[in-house]
Formats: sequence, C-alpha cells, structure tokens
Amino acid sequence: MIYDLDTLLLKLGAPDVKEKGRLSWHYFDDAKKDLAGAAEIRLEDGGERLIAELKHIRTNYEDDNGGIHAKHTDTVYFAAERTARPGHYRVTKLVFDGEEYEKPRQSVIELALSIFHAKALEISLSMVEQALHKQEITARAETEARPQGLRKFLTPALNTAEKTSTRAESHGGVVVPFRPRTQMRASA
Repeated sequence: MIYDLDTLLLKLGAPDVKEKGRLSWHYFDDAKKDLAGAAEIRLEDGGERLIAELKHIRTNYEDDNGGIHAKHTDTVYFAAERTARPGHYRVTKLVFDGEEYEKPRQSVIELALSIFHAKALEISLSMVEQALHKQEITARAETEARPQGLRKFLTPALNTAEKTSTRAESHGGVVVPFRPRTQMRASA
C-alpha cells in the first residue's frame, strides 16, 4: 500500500517529523525507576525510510476477555520506504500485538496507524503529567529550603501565582501573553 508522507505522518499523529526528522516521547515508572513507555517516529537515510516504534508497559492490564494481567507490553513497529514517486512511501513492515505483517492490507495498516497514534498520545500525556508533577515537587522543595524570612516574604507571591494558574486552567488553559503598554497604545 502506498501513502504520501504528509498523510502517513498525520495518521501517526506527528506531522512535524517532516521538518524535524525525528520526534519521540517517553515517561518513567517512578516505583521501578525504569522506562514505562516510549514512542518514536523518525525519517532515516535522508528520508528514504519512515520508522515508527512504540513500547508501552502497562500494569494491571485487562484484556478483551476480562482477564487481568500483572504486566502487559504493547508494541508497535511500522516501516515504510520511499517509492520512485516523490513524497510517497510503501508500507513494508508492520508489527503489533505480537503479529507481524510483511505485506499488510490497507485495513491492517489503517488499524496499526490508529493504534500507534492513540498509544503515542497516551505516552505523551503521561510524559507531560510526569514533567508537571516533577516541577511541583521541585518548586515545593525550593520553597521549603528557603530561609524562614524569605519564605514569609515569598509565600503571598506564590499563593497569588497559584490562584492565577488555577484561574487560567478553568478557562481551558489559555494564557494570554503579556504586551507592554507602548504596544497596546500603538495598536489602539
């Protein structure tokens, strides 16, 4: 099956790969101090090949039959090679759910692209959540480590920042950038 590069990248959920050449996401399992999920999309050999790989380890996983597994690993491997037609790629290899497809049909390709996109999004969200959690812990540790006099002085400012942050989140997380007054007068 042949796809144009823009369509493939859009279905994988990473149209920026065309300009950047590579995108990846990952997060760690804090309890085990090990990688819990990773996904990567990259162009290799000057754009001759498109590779998408994903590994996501999940605990207490419930399968389709209702069985609970202590550990389950989702993996997806997708490879496509550029054809003679510029900007077009032929899917050459596809592996997901332990099944390998050498010459997959369009329906299997579409399913794999959807699965990769959904699982990469899940990994990306976990990565962002982990980074935000780490920032909260770091900020709390810095506040607690300050001398008592500084802590009293900075606490009202920190509380104001937290209230502003909460207010911004309640409006969909949109943050309006600061514009100096001189620009505001000029645009009025």
